[in-house]
Amino acid sequence: YCFRVTNAGTELDFYAEVAELAPRFIPVFGAVSLNGGQDISLTPGTTTQVYATGTVTDINGYADLATLMLAHGAKLSKDAGQLQRVLHTQAGKGNTAMVRFLIGQKVSARFQHAGSSPLDRAALVGDSEMAAVLLTGGAEVNGVNAEGQSALMVACGFGQLGYVQALLEAGAKVSLRANNGKTCLHYAATR
Repeated sequence: YCFRVTNAGTELDFYAEVAELAPRFIPVFGAVSLNGGQDISLTPGTTTQVYATGTVTDINGYADLATLMLAHGAKLSKDAGQLQRVLHTQAGKGNTAMVRFLIGQKVSARFQHAGSSPLDRAALVGDSEMAAVLLTGGAEVNGVNAEGQSALMVACGFGQLGYVQALLEAGAKVSLRANNGKTCLHYAATR
């Protein structure tokens, strides 16, 4: 990965195009090296090129840790509601790896917690991969939250194009109306 360096929005590098990585979690880096481990000589009044290289060893190790714990005999809670609340929370954080792990452990994504489903909670983040994982795990594509909003309405309201496309491909209905009478088109047009 190559990171663009900025200072309050002002680019500090001279590259015309640099791929950007925007992780949802704080990544864990392996060893970082400056100039490949070579000595760096600084000369007053001149510009010295310094480059840092490193490896992202784990963007989200929690699912890996959970898998490792299970492999060593740890047991998941038998409380399905507790596991569903964890899935709900992780969906809202955009933690696809943990949601995939929980669904792999037979935790259903077809439920509501605090008035919302994991699918509409994840719409705030807008990760289309998360939508696919949740739908595979049993989430209802046309389910509604306490306000009568579908995940499609939530995603439209937050401008989450990729998530909207994933939901439409999964059969989300554009004609549903929330409790306030609005459709997904209303949400998309008023944000």
